Amino acid sequence: MRTRVLIRTVAAVITIMVAQVAVGSPARAADNPGQLIVNDATELCLDGSVSQGVRLSMCNAASPYQRWTSTFLDGDSYILMNRASGTVCLDGSVTSGARMLPCNYGAWQVWESGENLQLFNAAYDDDRALDGSVSRGVRMNVTVNSRYQHWRFVTR
Repeated sequence: MRTRVLIRTVAAVITIMVAQVAVGSPARAADNPGQLIVNDATELCLDGSVSQGVRLSMCNAASPYQRWTSTFLDGDSYILMNRASGTVCLDGSVTSGARMLPCNYGAWQVWESGENLQLFNAAYDDDRALDGSVSRGVRMNVTVNSRYQHWRFVTR
């Protein structure tokens, strides 16, 4: 068990270091007005609004609905706040899918980046990852090595 935790920790550190050099990582809110979160499989951006829900859309760097800021909590954990409102965060659950809710720092809103830039929330640890597809929408799904579960933080 300790070996597994150590291996996961080392892998996460390496992934974060590579991600910062290659494609970026979640920027701290004070450092950046927001980043786009791009899905590897679709090349579409995570787009969130309270009225329209969380979906994938053509990337538009000018859209505040596609701009996300990260508020780091402890270590590598962070919440993703949508710039359109400044008061709602990405919330992911299996039963309700990905949605925008008032920021409450609950387990469904606390995220970490995993291997291959997967996004996990504290509610499911690494058993479920944020998964995006045009046909099925953005949701929490069983973690697999799928490009639909790989996300890049991009500053434009």
